[in-house]
Amino acid sequence: MIFIFVSLALILVPTVMLTDSIIDGANGMKDGMDAGTLTVPPPSASVKEWPGIGEQVYQAWLHASQNLQSAAAKYSDQLQSIASFMAGSIAAMGGAIIQTIFSLIIAGVMMMNALGGGRIAYAFADRLGGEKGRELVTISIATIRSVVRGVLLVAMIQGLMAAAGLVFAGVDGAGFWALLVMIVAIIQLPPILILGPIAAYVFSANDSTTVAVIFLIWSLIVSGADGFLKPIFLGRGVAVPMLVILIGAIGGMLTAGIIGLFIGAVILSLGYKLVEVWLGVSRDEEELPTETAGEE
Repeated sequence: MIFIFVSLALILVPTVMLTDSIIDGANGMKDGMDAGTLTVPPPSASVKEWPGIGEQVYQAWLHASQNLQSAAAKYSDQLQSIASFMAGSIAAMGGAIIQTIFSLIIAGVMMMNALGGGRIAYAFADRLGGEKGRELVTISIATIRSVVRGVLLVAMIQGLMAAAGLVFAGVDGAGFWALLVMIVAIIQLPPILILGPIAAYVFSANDSTTVAVIFLIWSLIVSGADGFLKPIFLGRGVAVPMLVILIGAIGGMLTAGIIGLFIGAVILSLGYKLVEVWLGVSRDEEELPTETAGEE
């Protein structure tokens, strides 16, 4: 239950912070535009060095810093497209957050009766498959726990690490960006997709180069943290290779969202064990001797 409450807090707190930040930011931008006091800081010369898009971004940014109203009129079509995309993304994210909250609440209610449900599952499996059936139930339980630790817990750790770095660098909306990092980590994408552009912004907008460099290094550490955290948490205590669990979790996530993390991992793990039983092999068995070089 502690894990459920912590998970809800990690989702609800950034969500509330994000909502307040969006409302305050939208109101501030509207008031600034109406009063003509809204300004954009000029870009750093280093923006030109961004690969591929540096010159275009620099010119558009410079234009906005010199005359925001003129820039808004010039790029009105692009701004409308960006606004529509952001609105759709926020709506989709809101639906995903609501689904996640309800999923965690349901999981908490079910966990309150976990012992009784476990006994029923073992009894049912024992009737169907005897000892092999009980083994599959054990694998299902261990796989779900492994996914919680190896996917969700690792993503939460990366989100908290990102939040600490964002606060250190003075980035506005740190809670929102940390939530995005956690979501990206859950779907098994590198958090540098979120932190990379923010690091570029910090280099351009922050007066301290030292802070920008530290934040960039920290972003790389956050993005690569799953490389040594996953082997620690994912697949431990499960008689299934870690790669099978990870592929099942990723496929399930792409197919069925957050609940698919668990369903996909469990289905692929059970399928792997069933194939083992069908072939009559076991991971615990010794490997077959390799053929010697002189044999035909």
